[in-house]
Amino acid sequence: MELPGAPVLAEEINLQVYDTESCTANHSRLTEVGRGTVDCRPMRQITDWSNHGEKLPRHAKWNHERVVLNACLVNIRYNCKGDPRSNRFGHTVFCTKAQALEAIIKDFLQPINESNSKRLKAAVILGHNLGGDLDPLGKVLGFNGGEMWIAVAKIDSQKMAWELEY
Repeated sequence: MELPGAPVLAEEINLQVYDTESCTANHSRLTEVGRGTVDCRPMRQITDWSNHGEKLPRHAKWNHERVVLNACLVNIRYNCKGDPRSNRFGHTVFCTKAQALEAIIKDFLQPINESNSKRLKAAVILGHNLGGDLDPLGKVLGFNGGEMWIAVAKIDSQKMAWELEY
């Protein structure tokens, strides 16, 4: 699919999708980080996106980290009920907070091409209630420092749904 008027650099976007889970009794106890990295180069070839982009997940590399220290905590209150053992996206690994941060930074800072690691892809961060996902990444893992300069846009699907009155 050609995107008339889209700059060539649009093909070099590093689309990062985030979803985090914390203990509902104590939000500083981060339990899970779900991450998706989308390579935008092949996206121009997709002709059938479906009405609401349901086919997008097929084009991402998915990761699911469970923070060892808090992995025993499962949300059972509010609308946050979930079972991290039933993850459908990517492979689940158990890790420390430092290992989770290292993996996020590695995915976030992607070179435009492998031969020149100094030129990085511009990052676009996508999520639903994105503030609720980025907040623990910053407060708990420390992911709000030097890496964020590369983000050229943040797309919050919850905000979009409100604006469209969905």
